[in-house]
Amino acid sequence: MNQQSLRITGMEGFEVLVSCSVELPEIDFNKFFLLVTRVETMQIPNFRDQGLYIENETELVYKIKIDLSDFQSIGIIYCFGVIPIDFSQDEIKVQVFEN
Repeated sequence: MNQQSLRITGMEGFEVLVSCSVELPEIDFNKFFLLVTRVETMQIPNFRDQGLYIENETELVYKIKIDLSDFQSIGIIYCFGVIPIDFSQDEIKVQVFEN
């Protein structure tokens, strides 16, 4: 599994995604930023759940849960997390869990 994440904090970066014609969440960049994670697998991934958690009282972890099909092919999924702007300067660790 290969994953990459990026933060989008303004309209300029958001417009790049809009041009990809992926269904995107509406976002108020005065209150939130967008954490985009691209997950590539050798099986077709199906999105299950995602969320931002605090672990060990200080560590921010964005967890993404996916199911993998039995179909062997390169599969790509994009996950969009709308995160409060209060966390924009904090390190956020992204973890992907598969079934």
